[in-house]
Amino acid sequence: MEWQDVTVRACRHEKKEGVTTRHSEFYSVFRVLYQQRLGSFMYSHKNNDPMKKIEGAIRDALGKGEEGDYHFKKFDREISICNGVNPLKLSTKEEYNYLEIDLTVESKKSYQLKQRTILDYSESVVEKSLLLESHSFNEKYLFEMPWLITPVCLSKLTLGDWCSNLKQHNVNVCIPRDISIEDRAINMLYDLEGNRKRPVEFIRDGKIINLPQNLSTAGGCSSLLTGHGGLTDIFLTDLYLSSDNKGDLPYQGYFIVIDAHKVSTNVFVLSFCSNSRNANREIDILVSFNPDMLFRTDYYWIDERAKGVFPWDLPYLLIVSPAELGMKLL
Repeated sequence: MEWQDVTVRACRHEKKEGVTTRHSEFYSVFRVLYQQRLGSFMYSHKNNDPMKKIEGAIRDALGKGEEGDYHFKKFDREISICNGVNPLKLSTKEEYNYLEIDLTVESKKSYQLKQRTILDYSESVVEKSLLLESHSFNEKYLFEMPWLITPVCLSKLTLGDWCSNLKQHNVNVCIPRDISIEDRAINMLYDLEGNRKRPVEFIRDGKIINLPQNLSTAGGCSSLLTGHGGLTDIFLTDLYLSSDNKGDLPYQGYFIVIDAHKVSTNVFVLSFCSNSRNANREIDILVSFNPDMLFRTDYYWIDERAKGVFPWDLPYLLIVSPAELGMKLL
């Protein structure tokens, strides 16, 4: 019977009005693997009797309540969790800039793994050169000018769903044939199950060829692991999108769609740049459309890349004819 005790110190760095504040929390997960049966739980030393839950994880792994040979080292420090919420799932750039992770893994194999990682959750701002070539937003010509969609905006419109589909192993998702997506394994050496990370190509020419695996999805089979284990779920830290469908910025100019906020199904607030020399000024419009239409119209990618919503790294997307999106103003 294999066992593993994982401790993570997650230190969030919050910056507001020029003042940076550190918020540190400790999390632990105890995992037991027996004949490809996995039992695990996230625990707190503030629980009344955490050892009962450890024993429960062992029973889940054994399946028949059999006894096994294991040794668990109880940490002296207190470890707290926020109602079981995954601490590595942050929200917007206004809250946190980056996450510092200290990972400690102890196992039956008598080795101890220690790793410190900095994950940058900040989102890229629009490059000045792109702003200078753009037109200041004018609703009168909204659908007559090409749209340049930033990586942050595209992450919120469609790529977030692609990421969720990868984690849930949904292979029926429709992805354009020009797109490939890979994990370059550049942010972390080991995942949060202590597995070595390695480059993995998930999507090639619009087809899913690999899926991220952790101990649970791999059924405990180490040969299937891809280095994407989180505390309680799949944890993706690098999604690099590339395409051969590239082009230049249009000579007649374009509008920049800086950001997007989902209101309800197929209803979004789109933020356009209102001044080509000041990306901080935005004009918001409420629209209704299916984001899948972005890839059913005439589009291409430009060479300029930027960070989208974590964990995305991708080029800017240019929509040649926004009128073909079937968008309605609300």
